[in-house]
Amino acid sequence: MLKPEKMNASYSIEVNKSLYEEIRINEIWNKEGRAHYSDRYEEGYMWSELYCQSNAEPFDKWACNFQMSFQDGTGTPESFFERHFSEEIVRRKALIWLYPDYAGMAAGQEDWKQDPRISWLYYKRSFDAVFPVLCEMGKTRLELKLEARLDDGKALELVYSTGTGGSVFLDGRHIVDVYFYDEKYKTQSASVQLEVGEPENVDGKNVSEIYGMHSLSELLKGLEMVAGKAKPICH
Repeated sequence: MLKPEKMNASYSIEVNKSLYEEIRINEIWNKEGRAHYSDRYEEGYMWSELYCQSNAEPFDKWACNFQMSFQDGTGTPESFFERHFSEEIVRRKALIWLYPDYAGMAAGQEDWKQDPRISWLYYKRSFDAVFPVLCEMGKTRLELKLEARLDDGKALELVYSTGTGGSVFLDGRHIVDVYFYDEKYKTQSASVQLEVGEPENVDGKNVSEIYGMHSLSELLKGLEMVAGKAKPICH
């Protein structure tokens, strides 16, 4: 089984210069595969930092640790981060940190709804709905680097960016590029099961697609499967 060692990730959402959020993760796993900052990795949790700016003047920025779920994605690494952004606890705490005067007001939530600077932070469902639009406009972006180790001791690394996909390295050697099947716009009745497509030559690149990836543990399993398919091609 593929064991994670390190993960650095930054997922940002920039509606405009005055509306900005970013989740940052810097996670380390021990030799037993347990996350350094959390004892609940098996449930898909790890610590993350959320940075938020929703008013240009003054520059409001804050950071706080949250338990971030890496379960129930919709098929891409971005979906885990989007799901975390949409959680009610993140939305409400962000508002209270940025605008503490609202916290003690009985009508605070109504003010949040009406204030154009921060209403986008309040509406959970409507904010979820704009993710695909923001992504198409290039306003959301994930930069991720995941380091892990196979049972045979070989180091496996994923370097991933929104829009360009990922590259997988084995002991420092580039073996294959990967893309993820995005179920967000699909209408199937059930989630796709984890599966890895055969490597194909696409525009001169050796590419595999990962289907049905809905959790961090499935991402690790998918990378292990990719390595197994790619190694014979590279020898």
